[in-house]
Amino acid sequence: MIDLLLARRIKQTLPDHCLRHVLSAEGSDWFKIDRLTQVVDIYMNSQLSLPHSGVSGSKPPPKVTQTSGGMQQVSSSGQAGAPNKKPLRC
Repeated sequence: MIDLLLARRIKQTLPDHCLRHVLSAEGSDWFKIDRLTQVVDIYMNSQLSLPHSGVSGSKPPPKVTQTSGGMQQVSSSGQAGAPNKKPLRC
């Protein structure tokens, strides 16, 4: 009985997307505390490692490479054409 109450309380603290995942994984039964926390942990860690493309609108940082002539080449990913060149600052 205590495990069921603890599981219910843990579920109340989960974000909606995680709760939906747990409920779909449980099916018609409920997970005991150790299995519930394992499922939540794996799900939340997998969400941290995924890139969130298009959400923030931010672009990846430009790639800067050093050329043999002492110039830096700055190129943004996803743009076609010649890279921008910037002189080195002294």
